[in-house]
Amino acid sequence: MTKFEKSQANSCKSAVVFIHGQPGEAGEFREVLDRLPPEVSVVAYDRPGWGSNPMEASDLDGNAAYLRKLLAAHGVTMAILVGYSYGSAIALQSAIECPELIDGLVLIAPVGGPDSISLLDKVLVSPARFLRVFRPAKAWVRVTGARSRIIESFYTEQVHLKRDLTGLSKGVPSLGLPVELIVGMDDFFNPLNGTLELLDSLPNAHMTMLKGKGHLLLAQAPETIAEKIFSMWSEYSDR
Repeated sequence: MTKFEKSQANSCKSAVVFIHGQPGEAGEFREVLDRLPPEVSVVAYDRPGWGSNPMEASDLDGNAAYLRKLLAAHGVTMAILVGYSYGSAIALQSAIECPELIDGLVLIAPVGGPDSISLLDKVLVSPARFLRVFRPAKAWVRVTGARSRIIESFYTEQVHLKRDLTGLSKGVPSLGLPVELIVGMDDFFNPLNGTLELLDSLPNAHMTMLKGKGHLLLAQAPETIAEKIFSMWSEYSDR
């Protein structure tokens, strides 16, 4: 559990589960959560290495494994996963590994296949690898405070990014569940090609493009996101 969580999902069967990006924490979903009606059971959590979660950051598989444990702890047997940015990749990986637990996905400014890797991601690969293998630098990051922990967590995930997204792209076409992709037309951080790659690969995907919006859709378009989530929830919660 985290210092921020809006949850009516204690021992419930169905829930909407929110997965933040990098850097990030559960509280970033507050504006979306506040727009959902009270009958929607939700879980928002800090991922390993972020916010108040004391665990070390991990790769995509580690994040998916943590999410499975979280669902079990809440007694959730069917979930709609809402992933923002890097959190979208975690949602996709979880759906590939445990399709029996997932009803659908709402992916916001999504990171998907290798085409989602931006120029900024490529620039950060070298320092990421340096921090991973050069122990004195890694030790310095750890002892210099909370902000340095954010840097280390970001770099840890960045080191595995290309490998993780390449592997993810191989499993995406097997997902037949409904997927809603929400994209800002002015998103200069997340390449549109990556989202188009997802749209082409996913058998049951729909994409909403928001004019005049960028990567920060949680703050720029919370009403639209909440509407898409509730629409999917209404369809599957009574199953």
